[in-house]
Amino acid sequence: MLKLLKINLVISDIILFTNCKRLNSKRKIKKIMKNIFTTLSILLFSTMISTAQNEKITKFYDTKAGSGYYSIGTDNAYIGDSILIFQMWSDDAGYELWRTNGTATGTYMVKDITTGTDSYDSPLSGFPEYFSAFDGKVYFRATDGSHGFELWITDGTDEGTAMVKDIYEGGSGSLNPTSTTKFIAYKDELYFAAKSSSDRGFELWKTDGTEAGTVLVKDILSEDGKSSYPKELVIFNDLLFFVAKTNNNNYEIWYTDGTGTGTVRLSNLPDNERPKTEEMMVFKDMLIFKGQLDNGLELWKTDGTEAGTMEIKDINPGTGWGAPYGDKMVELNGELYFKGETEESGYELWKTDGTEAGTVLVKDINPGMDGSNPYSSTPSFLCVYDNKVFFAARNSDSGTQLWASDGTAEGTVLYFGHSDNGTWSPRDLLVMNNRFYFTLNSSAYGQPYLYSMGSSTETPVAHQAKDFTFKTYERYFGTFFILKNQLCFQADIEENTGFELYKLVSEDVTGLSELEDQQISMYPNPTTDFVHFDLENNSAQKVNYAVYDISGKQIFSETLNVQNDLVVDLSSFKTGTYVVKINTDKQSFSKTIIRK
Repeated sequence: MLKLLKINLVISDIILFTNCKRLNSKRKIKKIMKNIFTTLSILLFSTMISTAQNEKITKFYDTKAGSGYYSIGTDNAYIGDSILIFQMWSDDAGYELWRTNGTATGTYMVKDITTGTDSYDSPLSGFPEYFSAFDGKVYFRATDGSHGFELWITDGTDEGTAMVKDIYEGGSGSLNPTSTTKFIAYKDELYFAAKSSSDRGFELWKTDGTEAGTVLVKDILSEDGKSSYPKELVIFNDLLFFVAKTNNNNYEIWYTDGTGTGTVRLSNLPDNERPKTEEMMVFKDMLIFKGQLDNGLELWKTDGTEAGTMEIKDINPGTGWGAPYGDKMVELNGELYFKGETEESGYELWKTDGTEAGTVLVKDINPGMDGSNPYSSTPSFLCVYDNKVFFAARNSDSGTQLWASDGTAEGTVLYFGHSDNGTWSPRDLLVMNNRFYFTLNSSAYGQPYLYSMGSSTETPVAHQAKDFTFKTYERYFGTFFILKNQLCFQADIEENTGFELYKLVSEDVTGLSELEDQQISMYPNPTTDFVHFDLENNSAQKVNYAVYDISGKQIFSETLNVQNDLVVDLSSFKTGTYVVKINTDKQSFSKTIIRK
């Protein structure tokens, strides 16, 4: 509504301007120019308006009446940017395939894949999971009761949901191991691990979405039904790299061009010279992974050749693990951040640029020893935001709280928490629309809240409930997802309910909703110092205005005697986005301003 109204205003003013020879009023032309400038600014920064309002939590779907605890799970995938496909329980159908667009009417079961009930009169479930978006549809594994877990596809409709192929014919199922059932799109096909018979183990397969186009790529371990269990699939140098188990029972690096003959092991060195491999990711012009020979698990790299495969650094000499398994690594400014371990400092924040000399401890956040063992900060949930790495970490003085690092020891600091030395446990760190979100729980002061901030210089604010009351104890936040630029999530946060579906909505604390009916001019915008508001036809002598930051917090207010031209001084404000709310005797309106 706002955009349509303002677009019409721009078109109208441009028409008047191009025919300005018909106008006699210089004031009218000046007003038109200001309207055009103001309107273009509003259109340009309209996506920022929602962040200038106070986002509150509202429930959009009750997954189960009462206090049932039915989780949607952490696995999901999107059709486009407005439909989420996921698994959820219902009393009538069990765990089945669902979809949501972030509204109550748009949240419903897509298909009851496994119908009927068991001997206890409980519904049978299809257990759809391991969702992957590909070519406008979502692929997943599920069972219909007659077949085991097989490859399925959906377009978000009942009619468009079907099994792609019964790869392992009968009731055994081809997609059972949870550790290897991952999908990746490569060269217009979807790759995954599957088992097709008792004589053939779990090997690399691909599909184009048809039964005929679902085929084995290569049987890497073809002896007596052994499995190579391909996993960690990642695209690098226009090839699909993955980790697979070989005859020495170690996971090693392989790659494929999509053909059987083009599927080969990276290294042909002796067994004791080929590292056991876990967790691969692309970094700069190399593939980083965690490898192990005679020492513990350490950081390795490869350029895709045998000669270019080497250990980056033995962080923890001996048999200790310098790069522990299962921890997220993130990239910032050409460096990779991760949790490393040494006998001297324990688990702390490390970084690497891919060289031995450039692989260093960022900071020993929790120094000291507990007998013969070092204290550890155990950094976790690493997330990059506003040119910093944010993470959860612990030290002896403050417990587990939110930390931030710019990559230097001096710039690695406790960012947000309290001095109660409780377990604050920041989790669910994510970025949406240039805003940083996380959940935080205090063992001393209460239950978890959802927090956010608009830059790394802001103090995080807690999002409050819009149309319900938070429960006092045992609050839980579950799976987070983004739909149509809205943060949605499952949570158990209100009394007498279980896990329900919620989202953040903008609460109009600054009066922006009144903007649609106003055509008040302002200029210039963006500005470096002053903004002029044209209050034409305003006969009021007193005008009050207030300035809000993008979290909705009022930071300045003033009442002046003005008639037509209100001047707001922003020269002392930091660069950023602000909302100015103006109240007179006859009108009230708000404008978004950019201080550059």
